[in-house]
Amino acid sequence: MRTAIAHRAVPMSTSMPWPALQARLRYVLLAAPDDRPTATELTELVEAVDG
Repeated sequence: MRTAIAHRAVPMSTSMPWPALQARLRYVLLAAPDDRPTATELTELVEAVDG
């Protein structure tokens, strides 16, 4: 999984049953390594969906 994320090779579905959450995760998974959020920042992104 880490290798797939590192190479931005995680398959993305066009189906989005949870669009707000999936949009945030799509950004994280497709970002360049230096642009990815820290674990704390990722937690804040996900919590903001529930917000």
